[in-house]
Amino acid sequence: MITVGIIGGSGYAGGELLRLLFFHPKVKVEFVTSEKYQKIPIGFIHPNLRVKNDLKFISLNEVKKKVDVVFFALPIDRLI
Repeated sequence: MITVGIIGGSGYAGGELLRLLFFHPKVKVEFVTSEKYQKIPIGFIHPNLRVKNDLKFISLNEVKKKVDVVFFALPIDRLI
């Protein structure tokens, strides 16, 4: 099982990435960050994922889990 974290999962790209990863049999999403939607269940922002999980968005400062892979789904202006 590969553990994954997603930085910036509240936008369209983050939602599509979540959809692909949640339904992958060998991947477990450990955390998803969003500064705007902290502590809100992912399913409220991405309704198509409501049934699949009970994860909530967390702040980047709250990330404490180690993962194998981290994806960045941020706007390009936030990366520079």
